[in-house]
Amino acid sequence: MIDKKRLKKFIGFILLLILIIAMILILQDIFGRYRSVGTSSSDVEIAFFAVKDTYQEGNIFLGDLYPTPKEAPFEYIFTVSNFDGTNTAETAIEYSLTLEATTNLPLEFEIEKKINNGSFSKLSEGTNVNTKLVLDSTGENYLKKIDILNGSFNQNRQTVDTYKINVQFPLEYANNPEFADMIDNIKISLDARQKLEG
Repeated sequence: MIDKKRLKKFIGFILLLILIIAMILILQDIFGRYRSVGTSSSDVEIAFFAVKDTYQEGNIFLGDLYPTPKEAPFEYIFTVSNFDGTNTAETAIEYSLTLEATTNLPLEFEIEKKINNGSFSKLSEGTNVNTKLVLDSTGENYLKKIDILNGSFNQNRQTVDTYKINVQFPLEYANNPEFADMIDNIKISLDARQKLEG
C-alpha cells in the first residue's frame, strides 16, 4: 500500500521543482532581453549618388540595439558621392542631409565625417549639426531631427563623403523593461542641387 503522506510530499516536491524550472526559464527570457553578446558595429551601408539635382531617402532599421558603454556605440556608415559608377556630376553639387529618428528609445546620436587622413572627425552640434525634436506628419509622435549642414563636390572630380552615425543606448536603461522589444529607425534624406557661383 502507498503511504499517502509520502505521496503528497513527492507530488509537492515535483510541483515545486516544475515551478522553479518555469521561473528560471521566464527569468532567463526577461534578462536575456537586456544582456546580449555582440559587437557594436553594423554592416548596414547606405549610399547616395548626387550626380544631378535630386532628393533621395534611405532608412536604417535599429532593431538589435542594447545598452552599451559610452565608448562602444553602435556605428552606422553611409556615403554621399557625386558619381554613380558610370556618371560623374558635370556641375558643382551642394547637398544637405537630414536624419530623422523615431523617439521610441532614449538614444543619443553623434555624427562623424571621414577626413583626408582616413579617420573620422566629430561634427559639432550648432556648427555642423543642428538637432531638435519635431512632430511627425500625424502630429502625434515626436522625431529627433538632425540637420547636417551643407556638403559640396567640385565638378568633374569623383568624390565620396563618408559619414558615420554613432548610436548610443545609455547603460542607465539596461534594466528598464519599458524598452524591451522596442525598435527605432533612422531616415536619412539627401537634398542635392547644383551649386550656383556668385
